[in-house]
Amino acid sequence: MSDAISLFRRATREGEEARNLQRIASEPMQKRALDQFRKAVDRAPDAKAALCDPRLLGVLAQALSIPQAASQPGLAARVLLSDPEDPRSAANALGDPRWKAAARTLKLHAGGVAALMAARGITRLT
Repeated sequence: MSDAISLFRRATREGEEARNLQRIASEPMQKRALDQFRKAVDRAPDAKAALCDPRLLGVLAQALSIPQAASQPGLAARVLLSDPEDPRSAANALGDPRWKAAARTLKLHAGGVAALMAARGITRLT
């Protein structure tokens, strides 16, 4: 029990979260995934085409806490491109609120590929 308390105290210290995020961001696999994400966004003519790239979708899925999006690109594109404010949209049709939150965060329905361009600094989503 005391180990859990000491770990909690250490994790909540001032600046600890920033240090941990910096450490994770410097890992080679993370760097490679983010570089691939940025390249895919730069090459994409539109948001729908961008969401067809499995590397881009994998990064978004991890950052937005919807891991099943990476294995279901059709569903992910349909939901993430839908308007979360429309009660009949795909984002609202699913029972999982993470999808609606992801669509609301990205705002691809309004911003298209420009919204993904803004998300190139994907670290703000993690």
